[in-house]
Amino acid sequence: TMDQEIACAKEAGIDYWAFDWYPPEDGLATARSLYLSSSHRLDVRWCVILCTGAFTSRDLTWQVEQFQTPNYQCVLGGRPLVYLFSADRKYAQLVTSLREECVRRGVPTPFVVCMGWHAVATADVADACGTDALGAYVNPVGEGSPYAKNMEHERRQWEALRATGKQVVPTVTTGWDTRPFFDHRVDWYPGATEGNWVETARPGEVASQLEQSLGFVREN
Repeated sequence: TMDQEIACAKEAGIDYWAFDWYPPEDGLATARSLYLSSSHRLDVRWCVILCTGAFTSRDLTWQVEQFQTPNYQCVLGGRPLVYLFSADRKYAQLVTSLREECVRRGVPTPFVVCMGWHAVATADVADACGTDALGAYVNPVGEGSPYAKNMEHERRQWEALRATGKQVVPTVTTGWDTRPFFDHRVDWYPGATEGNWVETARPGEVASQLEQSLGFVREN
């Protein structure tokens, strides 16, 4: 199944995907483990989203080793790409430790993107943690809204991030619907509510939003 997903991603022109971090023994790490064990892993690169699960010194060493593999996504002359899921000042030491371990091993310092929900607050955390850019995990407007309304909301989020003066990685939200969690509750996601979803996007709407994001990048 993972080989098929890699093939589909490659055919669609996807360069890399980002895995939420979970320890190897956690069942939520299964997708990452299957990807890393695939003989087709060089066809689509990967990077990590930290701050979603426990991250030990052992994990830090392993992650920096992964930075040096040919299928890890790097930017700007070889800097490993890292996302932080949550904008929180408590992760400053994690960022520092990651950079120090890279220096110790002769690896380029990672390009770290701090993801948050509110632009100004995320920029403040980025300053405290020493990250390189701002972004968002997802930008849902919720309330069972049409995807077109979510598109407008998301574009306002891009502008709010840009207004902080920081570097920005704009997120394109292609879908958001937490209602399946009503059928199968999980302890790691308590956020399923009646209004926490957006209507399914049509393919043309997703394409349009992606075009808008590329235009935003070119203009800025």
